[in-house]
Amino acid sequence: MAEALELMDTHSKNPIVVCGGGLAGHMAAVYLANRLGDSRRIVFLPNAGSISSDVLYGTVTAPTAYDFLRTLGLDEPTLIQGTSTSFSFGTGYSGWPSTKSDWVQCHHLPLAAIKGVPIQHHLARQQTDLQSLLVSAVAAGAGRFAHPPQDPRIPLSRAEYGYQFDPADFVRVLGQIAGTLDIEINTSAITAVRTDSGTISQLELDSGDHIKGGLFLDCTGSDRRLLDVLGASFAVERSISVDVEVQDSPTLGPAMRTVSASDAGWMAVTHLQGRTRRLSVSDGSRGTEMDLGQVSTPWVGNCVGIGQSAYALEPLTPAPMILLQADLERVLELIPIGDDMEIERREYNRRFHDDVSHARIFQNALFKGIEAPNAPYWEEAMSCAHSDALDRKIAQFEHRGLLVKYDLEPFNEEDWLILHHGMGRCPRHFDRLAARASVDEVTQQFSGLQQAIQQIVSRMPPHHTYVANLKRYLEKQQNG
Repeated sequence: MAEALELMDTHSKNPIVVCGGGLAGHMAAVYLANRLGDSRRIVFLPNAGSISSDVLYGTVTAPTAYDFLRTLGLDEPTLIQGTSTSFSFGTGYSGWPSTKSDWVQCHHLPLAAIKGVPIQHHLARQQTDLQSLLVSAVAAGAGRFAHPPQDPRIPLSRAEYGYQFDPADFVRVLGQIAGTLDIEINTSAITAVRTDSGTISQLELDSGDHIKGGLFLDCTGSDRRLLDVLGASFAVERSISVDVEVQDSPTLGPAMRTVSASDAGWMAVTHLQGRTRRLSVSDGSRGTEMDLGQVSTPWVGNCVGIGQSAYALEPLTPAPMILLQADLERVLELIPIGDDMEIERREYNRRFHDDVSHARIFQNALFKGIEAPNAPYWEEAMSCAHSDALDRKIAQFEHRGLLVKYDLEPFNEEDWLILHHGMGRCPRHFDRLAARASVDEVTQQFSGLQQAIQQIVSRMPPHHTYVANLKRYLEKQQNG
């Protein structure tokens, strides 16, 4: 026991070196400093790599980001008052190939069963539209927003929300927070990465400094300044062109990002305070070409790839931000206690591959079974969408309404149910136990819920009004 304590104490003197000044690097430095306190030195090299791949984090978060952002110092007052961040009930998909209508991939708490039978079976039996039963989808489509109340009798209490954000805003504010924490910030650039027996021995900087550490976090994005030196190969799945356009917008749009499909690919419009951000993804010459894929091994030796250094997914869903959060939570849980990191490394890599695989499955479900335009972007996206795990999910749902679950998936049953319905997938058979509730009884319940949702949404303020009133309230609170 004494030997173990001595080993932990010795290793704690070796710093964790965070390399990269984009979103992943700033989040990693602040997150670890806040969670580890003075038990571990944090050295932060914000000029260690490119930030161009930050665009692949997208502009929306899932509801799970709320508590995580708070641990970074990005609480809601800071986001709403200090950045262009706005609220998000989800993403609306418009003109998506093979879908009969537009839908909102909204955030929503579990839907109530009827007579003990999950709601998808009653939807199939009644041939009822799911969207009208989702308060967050209806509110998002109406351009309205309010924080969900605690009272379970109010339909809005079942809604969940995330944020619409600009990665550059997060980087700016996190940079300010990092300056107030016990973080050793070195703004020099890396000139050389020295290795010894498959591990990083030191970093040489253009200032002449030499940085040694116990654990190195490669947050350099697509540069992969550290992982490349250690031989972690990046498997390219396909390449896309990404273009971003930002326009001033005096009025804040809805609490919903909109993704519109075209022959060339798709465009996401994100409504922020004071501006609108348009991100276009295609397989053409316009924009910056970026490779999608993942590294074979994110933790190599004493180096861990975080965020876009380890994977690159399309920002079509909140998946990139979900994965970044998972990376940081995972690395905190597995901070090494000695020089031999084999146990931690093995567990980190296993969970990383599971997380990325599950996130990719959800995104690929948007391309599976569609009749898309005869264009390079769609052909490549569809060709990469094959997965036995995804096929199993779709087959079971379409056969009898079963929602197949895998361990620790980042997207829950409600996410999958909304996605299946949005894509036009409907069970051919439903659970016969659904007949325990009569058709009239279920129709009445659905009608009552739809009316209640319409009534509450009609009383909700427009998104821009709610944010303006919230900012005035926060300013009044701060000024006493």
